[in-house]
Amino acid sequence: MLKMKEVATTTKMKILIIADNKNLIKDLKKCLADKYVCDIEKEASYALYTATSEKYGLIILDNDLTSMRGSQVCQMLRQKGTDIPILMLNKKRGVSGRVSCLKRGADDCLERPFSPAEMCARIKTLIRRTTPAIPKNNIYEIGDVSIDFWNRILIYKGEEIHLRRKEFDLLELLVTNKGFRLSKEQILESVWGDEKIDNPKIVSVYVCYLRERFEEMGFDAANLIKTVYGLGYVFDDSDESIMK
Repeated sequence: MLKMKEVATTTKMKILIIADNKNLIKDLKKCLADKYVCDIEKEASYALYTATSEKYGLIILDNDLTSMRGSQVCQMLRQKGTDIPILMLNKKRGVSGRVSCLKRGADDCLERPFSPAEMCARIKTLIRRTTPAIPKNNIYEIGDVSIDFWNRILIYKGEEIHLRRKEFDLLELLVTNKGFRLSKEQILESVWGDEKIDNPKIVSVYVCYLRERFEEMGFDAANLIKTVYGLGYVFDDSDESIMK
């Protein structure tokens, strides 16, 4: 079983925007796209599934959805056990509107129209409030393997295992998002960024490199780094059978 200690991640935080107003969506994307990865969900019923099946650092939820009140969606998310911070957007002005949203489970409420500066400040405050401090000793342990993210080394039975820089970047991304599917596009953006990629299968190639490393250390690597066909990859240490 993977013993987790908090570790910093190099990828942009993902934010789920639940809204169906075109102008609002446009304003939010313009405000946030440079700093965050923004997913848009317009249907309340789909949003309930998306919010619990992907890893998000924050949910921005418009109270004025067409299909259902955002406050209802917020309450249902909390009833499903979602602890992701939720920032509600509300056209209704005054204390009563804010209190109603907060009572349904929102962490904060911002009136529309909003200023981009205030939106960014509210988001930073929510993230700071809900994200625990990251210790300097960032180490994951899987069986006889220790992954030291602070010093960027992999140790197996006391011996250091050499990884290419991109191999370690990929391993860090997968482990810090363990249990959640990462698409090839997300991996490319996080690990390679703006670098020119000549091989369109580069992500698959590096996943194979990592699997080979873990196979050599006695793991069933295909089950440790699972392929979700057509969608991406998931790091999953929950099954004890990953150890041969």
